[in-house]
Parts: sequence; C-alpha cells; structure tokens
Amino acid sequence: MEQEIIRRERELEAQVKQPAKAEKYRMETLAAAQKNKLILEAEALAEAIRARGEAEAFAINAKAQADAEAMQKKAAAWEKYQGAAVVDMVLQALPRIAAEVAAPLANVDKVTMVAGECGGKAGQWEGARQ
Repeated sequence: MEQEIIRRERELEAQVKQPAKAEKYRMETLAAAQKNKLILEAEALAEAIRARGEAEAFAINAKAQADAEAMQKKAAAWEKYQGAAVVDMVLQALPRIAAEVAAPLANVDKVTMVAGECGGKAGQWEGARQ
C-alpha cells in the first residue's frame, strides 16, 4: 500500500506538477521578455524624441544666428551709406504705401468734378491767382 502511494506521488509529480512548473517558467520568461521589449521600445521612442528636439533646437539656433549676422551686415551697410540707405528704404516702402493709399479708390464708381462760383475751370481752387 505504501508503495502505491509513493508510485502515485511520483506519477502526480511527473504528469501534473512538473508540466505545471515548466509552463509557469515558460510564462514568466515570456512575460519578462515582453516587459523588456516594451521598455526598450519606450527608451528608443524617448531617444528619438530627444534627438528630434535637439535637431530642431539646433536648426532654430542656426537660423537665429544667420538672422543676427544678416542684421549686423545690414546695419553696417546702413551705417556706411547713411543717405543712400534711407533713400533705399523709402524706395522699398513706396510701393506698399501707394497700394495702401490707392486701395480705397478701387471701390469708387464715379468721380464728379464741379466748377467754382465764378465759373472757374475744373481743377482750379477757389480764390487761386491766374
């Protein structure tokens, strides 16, 4: 009878307990591998975001430096050619100013010119000398 109990325990151990332990170990190993995979993916994503941010910061810095250098060169040129620089600035601004002044006239349908009190010609001011 005791032999039968020992045999059944061994059979239980071989058929149930050992496969269960093996399955548990397999599941734990898979879970650990999945966890490591997720950690590595998150670290890679964080590194990519950091690298992209650094690249954008570098580009912004390079553009700012280029703009500053251009402004310094422009300031030096203006200083060297003071009168010409002012004329250049005015000439560059004139088309924008003319467009702003002319914009309201685009909506005018009709212009009526009226002669003065004394029958003056159109285009003459009242009281103007002849």
